[in-house]
Amino acid sequence: MRSGCFIGLACLLTVTQAFAGYKFGVWQSEELPVGVIQNYDNGFVLSMPKTPGTRNYTIAIGNTPDVNVPAQYKLTFRLKGGKTNQNTLVDVHILTDPGNGKRWITHRAPAFSGDSQDWRTYVMGLDTDFHLSDAIWKVVQVKFHLNGAYNPNDHSEIEVRDIRFCSAHELGPQGISYAIHNTALTPYQQTKKPAMPPVKVAFDLDNEDKIAYVSLKDSTKFEEANQHLGFQNFLLKGLAAHTKGDQQNIPSEMGSEWQLFQIVDNNQDADVIVYSRAKPDPEKPHAIKGKKLLVFGSVADEDVKNAIPVQLEYLNQNDYAERYRLKQATQHKLLQGETLSQAAFGQYYSITAKPGATRIIDFENGQPCVVENTDAIYVATGIGAQLLPDALYYDRFLIRTILYLANRTNAFSTVDIVKDKLLDSARKTDQAIIDQIRKETPEATTGTWQVGQSSNNFGRFGYNIAEGLLHYSLRRDLASEVGPRSFRVDLLATSTNNQAKLEIESVNWVGKTMKITQEGGTFTQQVSLLSPFVCYSKLPKSIMLAVENLADMAIFETSQGMKSIKLQGQTILYDKASHGSLKRPWILIHKVGNTHPLLLVFPRNPERLTIREYEGTIEGFTIELAGNNDTFLAGWPWGTAQTQTDEWTENLPLAIRDKLDLQAKMALNFPVHAQEIFKIDEKSNKVRIIQRTEHHYWENDWTISKFAYGIMPPLMAIAEREKLIVTRDTVDVDSPTEGKLENLDLASIYGPTLAVLGRSTLTYSLDLPDIDACIVTPSFNMEHRWIDAANKAFQGGVKWSWGGLAPYELLQFDVPGGGRGGDNISPFTWQFGLTTALQGYFLLSDSNRALLRMRVNHRFVEPLDQYQYKNMARHRMEPFSGLQYPVMFRSIYPQGVSYEENQGTKYNYGDCNEASSVIAWVADLLAERFGFQDLVKANWSYLKYNMTHQKVMDDWAYHAGSCREDGAGAWIDMLNGEYAGFISHARAARIAKDKAEQDDAIYRAAKRSVPTLVRLRFHTWMNQPSDPKAPGRTISLVTGFGEYGPKTYPNPLRNNSNVASAMDLFDFSQGAPGALFQLYDKYVKHDVQQYMLNFSIPTLTESGKIACNERYLQPIAFFKTPEMNLELYADQIIESKADFWQRDWPGITVAYPLALTLATTLNAPILTNCVNAKIIDFTFEPATKKLTLELEASESSLATLISPKAMMVNNQQITVTQGTTKLPLKPGKNIIEANY
Repeated sequence: MRSGCFIGLACLLTVTQAFAGYKFGVWQSEELPVGVIQNYDNGFVLSMPKTPGTRNYTIAIGNTPDVNVPAQYKLTFRLKGGKTNQNTLVDVHILTDPGNGKRWITHRAPAFSGDSQDWRTYVMGLDTDFHLSDAIWKVVQVKFHLNGAYNPNDHSEIEVRDIRFCSAHELGPQGISYAIHNTALTPYQQTKKPAMPPVKVAFDLDNEDKIAYVSLKDSTKFEEANQHLGFQNFLLKGLAAHTKGDQQNIPSEMGSEWQLFQIVDNNQDADVIVYSRAKPDPEKPHAIKGKKLLVFGSVADEDVKNAIPVQLEYLNQNDYAERYRLKQATQHKLLQGETLSQAAFGQYYSITAKPGATRIIDFENGQPCVVENTDAIYVATGIGAQLLPDALYYDRFLIRTILYLANRTNAFSTVDIVKDKLLDSARKTDQAIIDQIRKETPEATTGTWQVGQSSNNFGRFGYNIAEGLLHYSLRRDLASEVGPRSFRVDLLATSTNNQAKLEIESVNWVGKTMKITQEGGTFTQQVSLLSPFVCYSKLPKSIMLAVENLADMAIFETSQGMKSIKLQGQTILYDKASHGSLKRPWILIHKVGNTHPLLLVFPRNPERLTIREYEGTIEGFTIELAGNNDTFLAGWPWGTAQTQTDEWTENLPLAIRDKLDLQAKMALNFPVHAQEIFKIDEKSNKVRIIQRTEHHYWENDWTISKFAYGIMPPLMAIAEREKLIVTRDTVDVDSPTEGKLENLDLASIYGPTLAVLGRSTLTYSLDLPDIDACIVTPSFNMEHRWIDAANKAFQGGVKWSWGGLAPYELLQFDVPGGGRGGDNISPFTWQFGLTTALQGYFLLSDSNRALLRMRVNHRFVEPLDQYQYKNMARHRMEPFSGLQYPVMFRSIYPQGVSYEENQGTKYNYGDCNEASSVIAWVADLLAERFGFQDLVKANWSYLKYNMTHQKVMDDWAYHAGSCREDGAGAWIDMLNGEYAGFISHARAARIAKDKAEQDDAIYRAAKRSVPTLVRLRFHTWMNQPSDPKAPGRTISLVTGFGEYGPKTYPNPLRNNSNVASAMDLFDFSQGAPGALFQLYDKYVKHDVQQYMLNFSIPTLTESGKIACNERYLQPIAFFKTPEMNLELYADQIIESKADFWQRDWPGITVAYPLALTLATTLNAPILTNCVNAKIIDFTFEPATKKLTLELEASESSLATLISPKAMMVNNQQITVTQGTTKLPLKPGKNIIEANY
């Protein structure tokens, strides 16, 4: 543990420098309080007073000339906080010199709390924490930033010592560096060869399936080879084997016939070339004699243009592309037994069939759509278009056409055999889960149930080693940590080789199982959100338990009674030979005082525990287990809370013993999974949920039997107590105590831990979301300065693609990065502003409406219709689970973990939950308001696949997707879009007539409503007063929930870009969905108004002026109270932002906030829902208070208005109802006239 030389601050310089008398300095400026630094031989104390009106941080700087270290080295130090520290943060930066006189580069490690008064050792990897790439780096400075801005006390302080750079082996087990073995890359083991040789397919696409383009936030650009075959393999999923991950759902009983395809890299090696390109590649042949060619949509290469059976002329799209239904042009083997889609597809080319060509499918306007010659087939739609809708395959038409071209039409039936087997296997898997739960829960015996988030979901457990859990954190070195205390199991070894291998044996949404290989052998470590314990199994007889800030005393019980041992100065903690067998399966270890005790649980009685002590500090224990291949569990019986142990020096109170007995019993029935099923109960307007916990029972020496229990997600428990959304179901069982929630006195980062004991299932219900809720504002037949401002802002903003005056024309299909690099479209970037612009459509002038339609067509509709193969930032496969999903935003961060060579990924994609929600929302807006139902039907595979991102990392505890792939969480803007995103997805699924997906989306939206609403009450569960003006209220708002707990804004609230942009509660950086506002209005309207009145609006008001952008007008207008001067705010914002709107894309979004502001100030009506309609005119005339609404409807259309005094629908007077009135629409054109 203590190998290596501690030479204090001197270790920051080169070995040749003595470092005697070297001092840290304190950097200060006028805006900072005066920092005080006290240096001593191997460390320093940095402190500062709290000064009102300043930013309240200070920095200690250590200059380190000529230090050259490899990226694999560690920066290690010990640190403790001062007695008055509270909410203090510490940041450590290192600065490197790139040479050649260039500016030094700052590298930042994640910030950590400086509150603990216990010494703690920190080990920061230069590669993993500071993200230095593999090289030798010249380090010139180390900085310690002390931030006391949030400390309510008057003084902040840290003491730091033993600072040094060193290699991992100098640190002993604490310096172990784990190389992750990517188990999902294990090749699929095929037991038989296919009955016929597979068709060799080359995908000739200008996308990033093979090599991904990576651009980091610091503008560094890389390429990374994918460890899978990307989107092309996804197209053939189930029919072409590549890796375990790609084929994880192939039933074991399937025969050799299923592998129909083999993907090859080169066109020359293919039987069939699948081609679609926006950018030409003249360096290689695309149409090759003797090779069949299947071409979709865009053609960029001359040899392909010559080979295909059509002549193409691109139709310039100055508006939405015309859409037409399809018809079969001739009887053809390709379509035998198939039914063409009834959707209308976009037409982007004027197409002329060449002489001798055969037209297979035509558009209904007579233009050819699918045309064949001897060696090629051209398809006018893009890859992924639903010409032949299918319940499994992404593009059924593509699969059949490849087989047809390869003269393998005899395999058409195999495609359906494989599909039926895959679907049947999935159904059987789900049904087995449902049947098991039905056995144990009478509530589940009626109704149609579906398996929910527990299936095909790695939750927060993907990609990374480190995890935030409910009751502790798992560090990157696999230590379990609560506050300043931690423990870790290591194998005893004499080698100094600190390289180790880690394999993820299994992962699900509540935990993971890891196989760890060290020099001393292998063992298994399991962690679970449902338990405060870590489970170690398959252990050798002797192990080392390393602890930090944990151990003064130990308590256990034998036949001789309860024994309490003071550990300092002792060698033996427990010896079976001398103490006798344990009466209980546990040993409690703790410090004296207010602390986090540690409970050790043994299925079999250990032989001996010996103490490892260094300079009076207990650093760990050597444990001799009962034998090889044994199991041991350790955990935190009070979770994240501290408990007072002063009275435990001789004995334990009976209540504490009972508590520990229960915890040990639950540990020996370790929770390994939580299966969840749900049903949509429309009769009672509820989403019914049943969760069943699966336990691993460890047989033991104490005859502790199997014991079932189920943990209630803490946010659900809080919502139920706050009477928000959640209700507990009554269950008809024999014992009235079964199903009752018990408080385990086990604090979690999200609130109390409640459980049902004695049964594995627990039930609860959520209110059924209103998936039709929205806000549609009208145009106004009047002259008004706000209408002029909105249209002027649009005319300015529509010129630009992103900040820095990037012109609109920069983004093209052949250059989708606009010069930044990459072949794939980053949909989030392309769609900047479209959501809010479409919300404000009716406030725009005719010319601006036309410009918006052109932008929406180019940035959203045409990529969907023609370029799905590149219309995602990257196709991903998570390395532990093998689950595949898209990322829709090129927002990239270093991963910070090490995989074995040629495995895994170095990068982590961020903010893609927002990007998925934007895609779902734009499709929803176009379909429900502007008549684009056929766009959804024609491209349903893509829209469904888009939301896969949200499903595979759906968190059990914070009930949302994540802003990072490794489960960081969702708060502020990232949470604001989660609920509304699945509401939009449910609407799209309804249009696509995908009932299972619709119900699943409703269920996920309902779950997301819980963190969305609970955050407005959660501060009271953090011991904060509910009254915003009460003394002691240090939190203004809980903005959401992360992997490591709630995310908060302080009181007083600071005006930052997120608050100014309404991303505190309302906007998700691309708009404020009406569905979210309607949710707030129904459940927490008063809470929202109190937050705005007491925190956000006062913070945003500076010198009598509102200091925010136009987005904050949306919540102020919708939730307005008499104290809010909406008209003044609007004028002030226009005055301050008008120039900016001319220089950047947000100018296109100004119309909707001003439309909502106008509607509120003029008391104008809005539509509160609008389903499956095409609005032609929606105009309010303030002078006469008359509304005119003209729309085209179908049988399923729905629209609801704020109720007028009188209303005519299609020349018929109708009775209005209080509040809102549902419009009686007929198929075709409808005209509504209403007087207010």
